[in-house]
Amino acid sequence: MNYRRIVALLAFAMPLTMVPLSAQISCRHPLEFPTYEQFVTSAISVDLTAFTVTMPMFKGFDPQGNAVYYIVTDSSDCHDATMRGLNHVPKLALLIDPVTKLPKNKSAQLATRDTQGFLHFSGTVDFSPIRYYVPGPQGFPATSYQPGSVGDANYSPFVTTGDGIVFNAPQVANGTGIKDFVYSIDYTKMTVTLQLVHGVYDGKFLMYLRMESSDPMVAAFEGGAYAPNMELAPGLGDRFFADGSPRQVILPVVNGIWGIDHPDTRQGLNSGFRGDGDPFNILGAVPIFDDPEYSPLWDLTPVLWTDSAVKAGLVKRVTSDTDAAALVAAGNMTSLSTDPSLPVNTDVNVRALGGLSNCPVILRLWTPLP
Repeated sequence: MNYRRIVALLAFAMPLTMVPLSAQISCRHPLEFPTYEQFVTSAISVDLTAFTVTMPMFKGFDPQGNAVYYIVTDSSDCHDATMRGLNHVPKLALLIDPVTKLPKNKSAQLATRDTQGFLHFSGTVDFSPIRYYVPGPQGFPATSYQPGSVGDANYSPFVTTGDGIVFNAPQVANGTGIKDFVYSIDYTKMTVTLQLVHGVYDGKFLMYLRMESSDPMVAAFEGGAYAPNMELAPGLGDRFFADGSPRQVILPVVNGIWGIDHPDTRQGLNSGFRGDGDPFNILGAVPIFDDPEYSPLWDLTPVLWTDSAVKAGLVKRVTSDTDAAALVAAGNMTSLSTDPSLPVNTDVNVRALGGLSNCPVILRLWTPLP
């Protein structure tokens, strides 16, 4: 855990007499189970055999009045998050103007709520394309690809109604089709079951949803909607709330150990693109201890094992951003991107790639899984 995050956490953990009443309420109310801790408590059920989560689904409308269906996973407001069983993400408020309460740009969309409580969105998703990707010689990058769903010119999963609250409401279905990796959808019970993905944080395995990406190749691989407007979010290469960034770093390892015969050590995009399974991306924060640095808006910051590290047999599964930063400092890992126009995330000393993914964290596993 880095120094700046410790300072932020201490600010959130001050004695009650030192903070205003609004800051005295903990927004962390996880559900505790023998094998995992569930952060998004509104989730109806989790299946750790199939790696799926069943979520409440809500109906809204696109600008033409057509029905759309969506889920909600995160909110910028403590009370709203607590009442609805969502992750509390103060950073999402950085997507709107603090005075007008309106989106700063199209990284968030404005919606209106009618008298019956239905949301009317500014943007929506075309779910009709056929998703595919063809792995490259090493797996990553793909030689050809197509996202299976594409957001329109006004779409973002991050939504506000102008009341100062921003919530993460990815759309999962409409008249054009259903999002990839939706295993079942029930329009009567208003539930949807989606695939969960493994990530790693401070030596523990997490499970999250892959909903959208501003990078089309990543969207094709992950089965998320291609949503280029997310890239307009401020703070490229910066992970800190204090700097005005709604982003958080995610470190996909490119060339880790691959092969399904290495279930306890494999990791990386090459492995994932080859079809071995989840790439076990390294997350920079999770929604625990009211951490103000957590965000589902992940700044893609890939890392690469250096040739010398590979030759020396140093390649292993890396399970924390702290360990990754130490490996970079030792010269064993480096940035995938060499584009000097892209900023370096100085906390881990790795260059941002220039893409964002919306991947809300649902739970943390108590014991590691391959």
